[in-house]
Amino acid sequence: MPKVSVLVAVYNAEKYLRTCLDSLLNQSLKDIEVVCVDDASTDNSLALLNEYAAKDSRLKVATLAENSGISHTRNVALGMSTGEYVCMVDSDDWLSADALQLSAEVLDTEQGVDCVLFDFIIAERDDVQGTYTRQRRYNSMAFNRISGLRACELSLDWRIHGLYMIRRAIHLQYPYDESSPVYSDENNTRVHYWASREVAQCAGKYFYRQHAESATHAPNLNKYYRLDAYKSLKQFLQSHADTRFLCARFEDMRWLTVIDLYFEYYKTRRQLSRTEQQTVKKRLKAAWQDIDHSLLSGKDTRKFGYMPLRFSWLAFRIQEELYFFVRAMRDKMRSFDEKTEGREG
Repeated sequence: MPKVSVLVAVYNAEKYLRTCLDSLLNQSLKDIEVVCVDDASTDNSLALLNEYAAKDSRLKVATLAENSGISHTRNVALGMSTGEYVCMVDSDDWLSADALQLSAEVLDTEQGVDCVLFDFIIAERDDVQGTYTRQRRYNSMAFNRISGLRACELSLDWRIHGLYMIRRAIHLQYPYDESSPVYSDENNTRVHYWASREVAQCAGKYFYRQHAESATHAPNLNKYYRLDAYKSLKQFLQSHADTRFLCARFEDMRWLTVIDLYFEYYKTRRQLSRTEQQTVKKRLKAAWQDIDHSLLSGKDTRKFGYMPLRFSWLAFRIQEELYFFVRAMRDKMRSFDEKTEGREG
């Protein structure tokens, strides 16, 4: 049994896959396996995986017949894993050469620690050089060791991040949440922290490749899956006695997410087909209806644009569209004033 299993879900990652695999197979800790599952890629990703597997027996490769989404793909990889510890690495990211060794050492030596966070480094693209050498550390709260419940609480609003190594036994007990094609992996972070006795940190670096957003500002319908993922996490928090105190805070987060996603719909609705508009509105309405208003703090819900108006979906929609229209006009006026002042200066 290897010490560590690294799970890599792959979908059309040809451009960055070599960097990822090279970083994993050249770790200072050699007692590892890298489990890669290709989610029916249409580029050269699978060929690259097979090329690497032919050279290094520590690399396991499987492929799915049809695209199934990242959570299911990771669960397939998890089922193939045999290591004592498990971590996930996205196929376009990479690790420092000592990352697996440092995190595994903490789990080996620190009694009671079940989960270890990497040092999260965000790598931004330098548009001039075309590289990802512009790097900054994620603003995560510093700590030595904290309880799993405390880590779960801090991860609700990402005061600590979600890139870690964990005991495989815990991961098998709580596999990836497949309630939503995207974002449900965020649920697993919170659940894994909750299931850990204690959570620690290490100096091993996880490099997250931050891709620039499209200049076309095309609507991304995947964003609305966050509503489904959050509903699933709410159900988990409500079902455990020691996490119910977090429900009120999380419900505030869910409510603000509904507002934010309605704004996203407002900005991009003219780029959507009629069928897509109806689908998005249906999902927003379902989330609006599911909010437990008794848990919401009064601070935000009394402001125009943030009032739930539970008595009428139509009234809520009118409020939102008026609010976003006024906000857009205000922003245009501010921009005009700034340009005018600049010319006068």
